Amino acid sequence: MSTDFDNVLSVAAATGKVGYVFLTDGKPYDWGVSLKASRSPRLAYKHVTEWIDYYRPQLLITERITSQSRKQEVSRALVNAIMKAAQDANIKWACADRVQTYQNKYVEAEVLVARFPELKAWLPKPRRLWESEPRRIIIFEALSMALSVVDK
Repeated sequence: MSTDFDNVLSVAAATGKVGYVFLTDGKPYDWGVSLKASRSPRLAYKHVTEWIDYYRPQLLITERITSQSRKQEVSRALVNAIMKAAQDANIKWACADRVQTYQNKYVEAEVLVARFPELKAWLPKPRRLWESEPRRIIIFEALSMALSVVDK
């Protein structure tokens, strides 16, 4: 890991899901998805605060929301709550640009599983056109954002 941060918490938010990955020395140590945290900015703030208290990260990473972002207002509010939790906890935080460098999220997730095989059980199958996006994909979004910061 090329940054000075040994313990990093990355949190991603999307409609109906908030996912996190906690990295130690550049490797995923723990990860998960919270449906409850996605219900409101207040609940997102509460859950992120609990994760910060539990993991004691040196850095929290979340998504930078730009004017070109396709995120809806609810997801934008969740991301703002995540940043506010980091600020209130007085830890360093960073916003990462969510850049899609692969054909789609599922190909990106497969590449991440090849690097971190411990996440294989969490790899969702690509959805069919009529299906909802699998909730577990948010973990790979959080991991991708974390790596975009710590691998530099």
